[in-house]
Amino acid sequence: MDFTFSRTAFRSETYYSRLQHSNPILKPISTIFLKRIPVPIFRSVYFFLFFSFIFLTSKSSVFAQVTSETTTDTTSKPFKAQLPSPYQLRPKKEISLFSTAIGVNIVGLSFAQSIEPLTVEEISGLRPTDIRGFGFDRNTVRHFSGRAHTTSDIFLFGSLSFPLLLMTDKSMRKDYLKIGVMASQAFLLNAGLTTLTKATVQRTRPFAYNPLVSDATKMTKSTKMSFFSGHTSVVSTLSFFSAKVYADYHPNSKWKPVVWTTAALLPAATGYLRYRAGKHFPTDVVVGYGVGAAIGVLIPHLHRSKKERSFKVSPMAGQEIIGLSLRGVF
Repeated sequence: MDFTFSRTAFRSETYYSRLQHSNPILKPISTIFLKRIPVPIFRSVYFFLFFSFIFLTSKSSVFAQVTSETTTDTTSKPFKAQLPSPYQLRPKKEISLFSTAIGVNIVGLSFAQSIEPLTVEEISGLRPTDIRGFGFDRNTVRHFSGRAHTTSDIFLFGSLSFPLLLMTDKSMRKDYLKIGVMASQAFLLNAGLTTLTKATVQRTRPFAYNPLVSDATKMTKSTKMSFFSGHTSVVSTLSFFSAKVYADYHPNSKWKPVVWTTAALLPAATGYLRYRAGKHFPTDVVVGYGVGAAIGVLIPHLHRSKKERSFKVSPMAGQEIIGLSLRGVF
């Protein structure tokens, strides 16, 4: 099979190096901590915590204003009953989920530290015909787009604000703590599974097979962390999480098809950008999409109140059918 390669390339510079040069005060911290964490994971966690901090610090003043308005203007507006929350936090369950998510992250990061970068000899021995998997994976080695790489980062960091957008809805704003806890669990669990899988599989990224890419760019730990796509899984998790929460609060909304369609398209676009950037094979993207979507939907479902997620199992019999009937809200 004849492979042709695009000459589009961009300069590779790690976040760790830029941090040390731009702020010498943080050099000891980055040497001890940041250098041991894969760059995309550190950036994702950093921005997620940043947005969470901004949100939590701003909510105190917002809720104080809402409280004052409701106490001073109770006679001017008729009383309006609030709908019950579809979610419920349970201490044992929250501790279990957070412990699992944090534990998976710790194990994944410990495995990631043991990854050895590709050597010059290993790089010279890479051949596109040796790529395992489906045939269309081999075509990915032709791509190495800096613009696609940068745009996929924008999608990634932008998705971290998706749970915050839910706070623009009054019915969800009162449950900011529940939604924040669930979003944190979904994000941490996805990050842990992604890191653990990457560090265990150690699949070489597509651009490593491209002879037009410099060896210096290929000789990093990240080059052996292709499976599965972390960018796609993060965007998928937060997109489907936000859509699921919106649908649970507004089951009869006419906007549900738009919300779910948007949630499905955003991670798909992110995955395509990662493919064009030469960072992931199509199979990496598909698996990352599926894992993220499953986590994004599963975490809110596990927190549904007992009344909301009640199931009824009853025997079912007919002339030609014998079995069990399962009815409930999923």
